[in-house]
Amino acid sequence: MKVKPLIYLLIRVVVFSALMVGIVEAMKFDAVQGQSGERFYENSITEILQEVFLLFGALICFFAAYKKQFLRPFLISTGVFLLICFFREFNNFFNNNLFRSSWQIPVYATLIPYFIYAVKHFKKIIANLAIVAETYGFGLFISGLVIVFVFSRLYGLHGIWQDLLGDNYIRDIKNISEEGIELLGYTIQFIAVIELVLLAWNNETKQITD
Repeated sequence: MKVKPLIYLLIRVVVFSALMVGIVEAMKFDAVQGQSGERFYENSITEILQEVFLLFGALICFFAAYKKQFLRPFLISTGVFLLICFFREFNNFFNNNLFRSSWQIPVYATLIPYFIYAVKHFKKIIANLAIVAETYGFGLFISGLVIVFVFSRLYGLHGIWQDLLGDNYIRDIKNISEEGIELLGYTIQFIAVIELVLLAWNNETKQITD
């Protein structure tokens, strides 16, 4: 019986569980900050953690792509996606400090060179997707993506909460639910990035050793 894989699995469970505990504690902290009706906005720990997970996820992808050739096109594509999501999270900051929709400037500044790269390496990107499609890391990433961009958006609709709470409607309740689920999705994506980077790193190391 191989013990080492089980030890690695246990470490993953402990670390990822600690992340989940951390995001719950962040939400508990935000729940008592500021005035009622003004919680869980851009300056909240919950929002900041979303941005941190996106930025660090992108940086990890770019670093792994720079260091390793295995899955490089896929890691670059994933890093670009996370970086664009990071810029999108700052839409209100850009709108308030520059002009409306100015957040699109860094987005297009990232997308245009990536589009050129993607056209040039299209076949490699597809080949990489075929490799990662059957891994649980990629499954985690897709799960996080669906949670953030589908479930949290629908779950945070005002109509649902107004129908549920009626005259007792408090925006903070809607915000903590929506932002908390969004943070959960980004956390799952970050965990998935770690798993996918480890996959790329370990496979190339194994190939060199072999």
